[in-house]
Formats: sequence, C-alpha cells, structure tokens
Amino acid sequence: MVNDLKGYLQERAFIKALFFYLVMLSLVVLFGWPGGGFLSFQPPKVFWVLTYVQMIILSHLGGRLAAKSAPTRGTSLEDWLKYTSLTPAEVAMGKIGGIFLWILLIFSSSLPLIILSYFMGGVFFRSALVSCSLLLLPVAAFINFGLLLRFTGTDLSSFILNVFSFLFGLGLFLTRTAEVELFYLNPRFLVFILAVSIFAFFLFLRRLQRLKQKPIL
Repeated sequence: MVNDLKGYLQERAFIKALFFYLVMLSLVVLFGWPGGGFLSFQPPKVFWVLTYVQMIILSHLGGRLAAKSAPTRGTSLEDWLKYTSLTPAEVAMGKIGGIFLWILLIFSSSLPLIILSYFMGGVFFRSALVSCSLLLLPVAAFINFGLLLRFTGTDLSSFILNVFSFLFGLGLFLTRTAEVELFYLNPRFLVFILAVSIFAFFLFLRRLQRLKQKPIL
C-alpha cells in the first residue's frame, strides 16, 4: 500500500488532480458567496453544493487512478503479479488502500474551504460529519469499478468512467430526498452504488487469481 501511494504521488497526475479539485471548489465558494457572489447562495447551500461537487470529483478521480494504476513504473500489473509473493487479495487491498490515502490527501487540501463554508452558518456539525462519511461510499464504489476497468484499456476505461460519473451525478439529483440534515442526499442510492461495485471488485480479484496461476515462461 505504501509503495502504491509513493508511485501515485510521484506522478504529475496528482498535481493536476489537486489543482483541478481546488479550482472547482474555490469557484463554488466564490460564485456562491452569500450576498456577494455571482449566484449568492444561502449559507447552507454553499456547503451543500461543495458536498456534491466533492463527491463527484473525488469519486471520479479514485476510479480513474484505479483504472490506470500499476505497482511500479515500466512494469505491468500482469508481469508484476507473477513474481510477487503477495496474494491477489493482498494486492487488491493494497491498491485500494493506496488510492484511498491519495484521495484523503486531496480531500484534506480543501479543509479550509469546507471550514469556511461551515462557518457561514446554517449547517449543523452532525450534518457536516454525516456528509463527509457518506463521501466514502461513492469513492469506494468508483475505485472498485476502476480496478475492473484496469483490464479494458486506457481509452475505453476513461470513456466508461466519464459516463459513470455523469450517471452518478444525475442519480444524486434524481434520488435526492427531503432530508435537509443530509443535504438531500439519499443514503440508499449511495449504498446501492457501493453494493453493485463489490461485484466488480470480486471480478477484478478473480482476474488477478487467474493471472497469478499462469505459469512463468
């Protein structure tokens, strides 16, 4: 997991993802600033919009990283798996852990914006904590989908993830509830996405097991 994280952080994609993430969240706060922004959201809506934007962007980034990840530079996952002493389950969990830590670093960079939107008022601490907890569900789901797409090819996996992200954002809007404390998020929809992705994870794990069993030529 640590080696995977080091490899992810050494790539330029980390800086690009971090920059894009912070720019998008800054635009939400700038345009939605109560009484002074272009959209001039009410105080609770700034935090609400930030939650949705974070959920979509971080989920997409997690899936994208999982789809193209490799243990070491210049070595494919298939070749590396044949020579490592780790089991397929350990490899899969290590990759998930490394990507989660990568996502956590990006998320932590936005804490000043989140705290700022929280102190605008209208948001209870419990609601903010629950929304951050729910954020883990789609991130985990997209990582599972991304791991399976690892075997489809770069161009195809990017297209599929873009479609998934669009459908996910649409699903957040269509399944919204009247629960103001949950920022209109539907936990059942998020749990459903995670449950479906577990099937994708087991398909990925099965593929790793087959690659591990192949004889070394």
